[in-house]
Amino acid sequence: MTPSIESVIKNIIIKSQQLLVRLDELDNTKELAQDEINEQLINLKNEREILLKQLFDQYSKEQIQIHLFHVNQIITLDESLNTKCQKIKQSFSEKLISLKKGKKKANAYQKY
Repeated sequence: MTPSIESVIKNIIIKSQQLLVRLDELDNTKELAQDEINEQLINLKNEREILLKQLFDQYSKEQIQIHLFHVNQIITLDESLNTKCQKIKQSFSEKLISLKKGKKKANAYQKY
C-alpha cells in the first residue's frame, strides 16, 4: 500500500529536523562519539532521500502543490541543513589547518 502524501511529507519534515539535531550534536561532541553520530547522519540522510524520491515519483505536481505550506517548510529545513553543513565544513577546515600548522611547528622544533 502506498503511503499518503501527507505521511510522506510529514516524514520528510521529521527526518530533516532529526538531521539538524544530529548535526548540532556532531558540532558539539568529542571525537569518540562522532562515529556513532556520523552513522546516524548517513542513515537519516538516506531515509530522507528515499522519501523525497518517493514524493516526487509517486505524486503529481498538482498533488504536491496542495501541500504547499509543508513543502515550503521542507525547503526552509533544507536551507537550514545546507547552512549548518557549510558551518561544520568550515569548522573542520579550520581545525585541519590548525593541526597542520602545529605539525609544521613541531617538525621545525625537532630539527634543533
